[in-house]
This record gives sequence, structure tokens and C-alpha cells, in this order.
Amino acid sequence: MDLSFSFKKIFNIHNLYFFFMIIASVLSMIDKVGVFILLLMIFIAPFLFDKKKNGQLLNKLLIFFMVYLPFYTLIRVSLVAQGLSTLSGFFNYLRDFLILVMLIITSIKSKMKDFRIKPVGLIITFNYFYGFLLSIINGYPSLGLTGLHLTLMPILIYFIVKSNFVTVKSETFYSLFLRIAFVIAVVGLFCYYARPDYYRSMFVINDESNNALSYVRFVSVFFTPNVCGCFFACSLCVALSLLIYKKNFAYLILILLFIFCLALTLSRGSWAFGLIAIVVTIFLLKPIVGLGLLPMFLFFFLIISINTELLVNADIFMLDVIIKRIESLFDFKNISAYERVNYWKTAMSILKDAPFGFGIGVSSVAQVSRGISTKLDVIDGFYIKTIVETGIFGIFFLISFVFWTLNKSIIAYKNKKNYVTMTGLLFVIGFLVQSFGSNTFDFVCAAPLVWISLGYAIKEQKKIVQTKIAFLKI
Repeated sequence: MDLSFSFKKIFNIHNLYFFFMIIASVLSMIDKVGVFILLLMIFIAPFLFDKKKNGQLLNKLLIFFMVYLPFYTLIRVSLVAQGLSTLSGFFNYLRDFLILVMLIITSIKSKMKDFRIKPVGLIITFNYFYGFLLSIINGYPSLGLTGLHLTLMPILIYFIVKSNFVTVKSETFYSLFLRIAFVIAVVGLFCYYARPDYYRSMFVINDESNNALSYVRFVSVFFTPNVCGCFFACSLCVALSLLIYKKNFAYLILILLFIFCLALTLSRGSWAFGLIAIVVTIFLLKPIVGLGLLPMFLFFFLIISINTELLVNADIFMLDVIIKRIESLFDFKNISAYERVNYWKTAMSILKDAPFGFGIGVSSVAQVSRGISTKLDVIDGFYIKTIVETGIFGIFFLISFVFWTLNKSIIAYKNKKNYVTMTGLLFVIGFLVQSFGSNTFDFVCAAPLVWISLGYAIKEQKKIVQTKIAFLKI
């Protein structure tokens, strides 16, 4: 393992940048000046991390996108807290704007060569545009746009990253991602334990329920435990892959930090994501190495559970809550665990009268925030949600979608076994697992991550194919 140490490595401009990102993130919860400092830090990121002085615009946009994405919710909620709701609304679709600009640049450079749509692509495209048309017919055009915004837009970034025109190296991207994850973990833990009032004031804005002032689940800058858990499960996958293939001790420390944050979210779906990532890793590695990882993780998980108090009530320990969360999975009367099942049953019974679906976005949380009344409740669970929204066509879409993502990631890993293809595989499997109980592919701050990782994995596979072709020509 690499145990080298030097002050020059620690006090470089990149690390100082992330130090100030931590300060800006905390300040943004207090005053609007902090929000604008955070925005300024995000805007300078492309110029700091794109080493080429005349770097391509596409690269700079991708770096900006990566830094902006995790702080999306914090920026929006902080602006609302400071009375700048109109400006907050602008940031709602900035993610989509960036993806479209990158897509246009990529298509112009490639002259559409890389955008030949294959049968699976046709099914995916048809499903979403059919669903959007259905939303309009049923009188929910705004919810239809929300459906495109949540699920289709992130998929497009896969085609951007896998093209030859994105020259940001995967090593640079994942290094940047882990540093951002570290910032988010530190900011979250600081506010969770040292300044819980910051969170409570934000929850009053983000969650108007009676539980807002006594919330105990860890959410960091995301303000939603399932999204936060998904993000740290992704971070765990990246650090795990890099630890195995780079053999650097620093990644082990990050893994323990991310497990700690993941545990505090109390998100059962995210726990399943993280656990399946560890299990898959064990199968991918040599048995001796792989089996040595799981006891280490479980031991650390037990230690922090016993000694960690929750935010609000010092008499409640994390281990007690974790046990109750696990026990709830076997209590079929538990509202938290099984209320969504009742929604699924209701939705499927309604679907009998509308076998072709109700339209995308109709069962999203947007119907509540916009006060739109539909026949459906908010559905948690990507698979059931898709079938209800697009009916019979949704079934074909899901089969194609699951097969396509798994097939792409598995083939990429088989062709070239490294941390890039392993991360892509772990992301895809983890997202598919968490999607049973959550709309993981709709998470604004997390969904693009799986498509970026898959894009980089496919790019690694293309390198192998190009090398073989060049060798045959010789």
C-alpha cells in the first residue's frame, strides 16, 4: 500500500480548494453570501481541474456538472431560505441545460456518427416519448415534462461520456468525485453533530411535516436520506474499486467514512446498494482477499453503531435504530416499510382500467409539490412506477433496460478488469437493487452518476477493441 506522506501533497491548490468548499457549504446554510461563494467555487472548478489552458468546452462543462450536481439541493433550499425562490427555480433545470449543451457539442463534433440508435435505444426513447404524449392526453403536461426531466435527461449523459470527444480521464473524474464526496461527508457530519440547528431550519423549508424539527436521519447537503444514502453507496463503490486496483491506504479511510455516513442515513435501500456492492466485490476478487473485506466492514459498522449517538436524543443509540429498521422489514404492518406496497397494489388495480398507462411523471412527487390531483399516489419503486406510468409498453422497456445496462457493464468488465469497469458494474447492480423500493433512476443528484460511470466503462472497452484492431493491421 502507498503510505507516502508529504506536506506538498496535502497543501496543494486542489486540496485548498476543497477546504474552502467545506467552509462555503456551511456558510450557505446561514446566509445568502455563503450561497454565492459556493456558486463561485463551483464556477471556477472547470478552470482549476482542466489542466489544458485551452481545454475543450465539453470537458469544462463536464467538470462543472460534476461539482455542481451534489450541491444542487443545498443551493436551491438555501436560496429559498434567504427569500430568493425565483432564483432557486432557475437552478431546477440547470442540470438539464448543461446535459443538452454537452449533447449538442458532442453531436456536432461527431457529425451524429456516435448517435446511431440501436433497438434497445429505440425502446427506451419510445417509452419516454410515448409516456410524455400520454401525460399530455390525460391533462398532465407539466408532470410529463417532469418525467422527462427526472429519468430521460440523465440517460443522455451516457452517450456524451462514452464519445471520443470527452477527454477528461476517468482517473481525474473519479479523483474529483471522491474529493467532493469527502467534502459532503465532512460538511454533513459537522452540521449533524455540531450545528444541528442549521439542519432543523432547512427541514422546515424542505419538509413541512411535524417531524421536520426532530429529524434524526443523516442527509448532508441532499436533505433527503435515500438520495444521500445512494450518493454515499456510489462513493463506497468508487473507493472500493480504487482500493483494490490502486492499493492505496487512503481509500480504506474513505471507505470507512462513507460506510459511517451510509449507516447514519438509515436508508434500507441504500444499505442494500452498499451491501450488494461488497458481495459482488467478493465474487469478483480472489476468495481470500474478498472474504477478508466483509468481516472488516461489519466489524467497523458494529463499532460505530454501539458508540454513536443520534442527533436529537442522546439516549438513543444508532445500533438500536438500525436494529429497528432491519426488524421493520419483517413486520408487514410497519408503515415505513410496507405502506409503499399498499400504494403499489392500489396503482396496479387502477392500471386494469388503463392498461396503456397514465403517462410519465404522473406518480412522481411533483404532483404533491405542485398541488396536482391525479388518480395515483406517489409511487416509490422504479419498476412498479414505470409499469403504472407507461403500461404494457413499460414492461418491455424494463426488460430491455435491465438487460441493456447489465449486459453493457458485465461485458465491459470482462474485457478489461480495472477500477473503471468495476465501478461501472457496481453502480449498475446497486442502482437496479435500490430501485425495487426507490425511484433511484429519478434522483436528480445521483441518477447521472450511474450513466457517467457506465459511459467511462464502455470507453475502456472501446480502447481494448481499438488496440486489437491496430494490432491486426500491423
